[in-house]
Amino acid sequence: MNLNDFRNSTYLTQRDIENLPAKDRRVTVDHVEAERVGEEKDLKLVTYFVTMDKGLVTNITNGEILSEIAGSTETADWHGVDVEIYVDPSVGFGGKRTGGIRLRPTPTKESRSVEDEYDEEMAFGNEEVA
Repeated sequence: MNLNDFRNSTYLTQRDIENLPAKDRRVTVDHVEAERVGEEKDLKLVTYFVTMDKGLVTNITNGEILSEIAGSTETADWHGVDVEIYVDPSVGFGGKRTGGIRLRPTPTKESRSVEDEYDEEMAFGNEEVA
């Protein structure tokens, strides 16, 4: 039994993301709301995704990533944007490396590396026959 299994959060946590299968980490923005968050009840952006019950408290870094992908700083324009959500262990907070949730564009066929294509060919036997 793990203590962290008993921590309930209204919003997405690193543990939530780490427990997702890789295929479920590609998500689509449903909507963004301004909500009072934390003990101080600070007003924060919270991004909700189509397939997730919890929202992501969206820091400036993730907000900038979403605005770049959507091509707009208007949160209403983020609806329908596809991203990959993941845990980046290099994220720091309070001078310590704590890890954190990050977003990135979903990979497209064109952006896949040669290694990805090689791995896929090896896994599925798609080598070309001469």
